[in-house]
Amino acid sequence: MALFLPFGIAQGSDDWLAILGATPVLAAKLAAGGFGLALIETFSAKVRIFRAPEFLGTAFLLAVLGMLVNLLLGS
Repeated sequence: MALFLPFGIAQGSDDWLAILGATPVLAAKLAAGGFGLALIETFSAKVRIFRAPEFLGTAFLLAVLGMLVNLLLGS
């Protein structure tokens, strides 16, 4: 996060006021990043749920094809 959004970083470790001023900015930046990550993960989970019927349909067709091959070959 600090590479792309470098604000909220205290320049010197001796200046306690700079550290106290940078702490809320850093917390807000991390909260925004966490919210964005949660949003992306939620969206990708919904996309996977909508794709599940396609996988189930493919599995059903392969199972029927396997049963037909077994029936026709008689083994």
